[in-house]
Amino acid sequence: YQSRELVRALNTLGINVAYVDVESVWGHDAFLLETDTMKDLISNYLQRLAAAQAIARPAAAAPPPARVARREADAPAGLGVAPALAS
Repeated sequence: YQSRELVRALNTLGINVAYVDVESVWGHDAFLLETDTMKDLISNYLQRLAAAQAIARPAAAAPPPARVARREADAPAGLGVAPALAS
């Protein structure tokens, strides 16, 4: 109940805050275990924040470059290749 009172007090002062009561069988650990719920709450918050601040959504990031396994013969002279990358 103290969290709700704090939100009410901050809202009274004109500070834009919100309170969400997540009902869960996990109790106070719900934020660790209710991952879909938390993802949705955080995504919605960030979308509202971005809209309010007129922040454009970034373009999709390019995928990381493919990892190429190197053979010992391909390594520069004097350098070995890590066993995990050797073919």
